[in-house]
Amino acid sequence: MKTSTYQAFKSFSELGRLLSGDRYILSEKPTSPERLPENLTDAQLFEFSTRDVVPLGWSGNTSRKKPALDIQNILDGENEELRLLQDFVSGKGCLDLTASGEYVEGIPHPEGRLWIDSLRRGKFSIQAHLDLHGLSVAEARKIFEEFIQRNLSKGHGCVRIIHGRGNHSQGGQSTLKEQLTKWLGTRRMSRYVIAYTSACLSDGGGGALYILLRRS
Repeated sequence: MKTSTYQAFKSFSELGRLLSGDRYILSEKPTSPERLPENLTDAQLFEFSTRDVVPLGWSGNTSRKKPALDIQNILDGENEELRLLQDFVSGKGCLDLTASGEYVEGIPHPEGRLWIDSLRRGKFSIQAHLDLHGLSVAEARKIFEEFIQRNLSKGHGCVRIIHGRGNHSQGGQSTLKEQLTKWLGTRRMSRYVIAYTSACLSDGGGGALYILLRRS
């Protein structure tokens, strides 16, 4: 017991010697925290807590203001799309199908480049139409050529042919649509056809074609 007691006192004496050195600085006795006033609002409490804060000065400098951002109304795009949809439903507009996988177009005659944009937008009056649903390829070609010749003789400029989307065909592909584009692309047909495109939705969309004929 004597040995352990002596070692304990010796340890305290060593601590005193270390604390008496110049490199050890004892902090001042902490002061008691200031008592906050009662019944302060959040704004008053914030003001009381920051009363000793000194402004740096730069935060109040207004000489280098950033230009205000011009934030567009995100509803503008939605309103435009809604207007186009309303126009289409009311029969006034034509939705653009050129980005659709069903869309096709062709210009058998060089003159068609002048009219292809108006044709794809449905700007021409449809003067006759032909429905090839349910026909075989051989039957469809015969009726198609007769239809073109008949409308040429009548002086018609724009006709519509309904070929379907091939929903009931093998592989889901429209056989008649594929054949029609081949027939319209022949050198012989270029004497009668200026251009053709898939129709607007209101006229059958990807299941029909607009055909612009040459007038003699």
